[in-house]
Amino acid sequence: FRGRIFRPCRCRAGLLEVTLAGDIQPVLDMRCVGCHQDAAPGAGLSLQSGSTISNTVGVPSTQVSDMNRIEPGDTQLSYLYHKLAGTHGDVGGSGERMPFGGQLTDDEMAMIANWIEDCEAAE
Repeated sequence: FRGRIFRPCRCRAGLLEVTLAGDIQPVLDMRCVGCHQDAAPGAGLSLQSGSTISNTVGVPSTQVSDMNRIEPGDTQLSYLYHKLAGTHGDVGGSGERMPFGGQLTDDEMAMIANWIEDCEAAE
């Protein structure tokens, strides 16, 4: 996020240290969990705290069966990233860009990309 101080990364790319609990989950809570929560998971996907990893990492997408929702180490093979970036149609996906009500900021997308590509997605 703008104005936020990031610690040095211990990731392979040496960019930012991004964690699910400290950085990603707050974005998901604010922007996604209204529709994608345990009680009534939109599109069968809960991004609620405690469910994010088990519902995304290494889990096949329901819209593009040969892609995982999140493929650690590769945003281009992560359907959830495409859905957030608005490139889901390019990989055979369907529906609207997420989240409803407005796209994520460039900073939020950069954090998510860094978490998927360079840090431990399955922490």
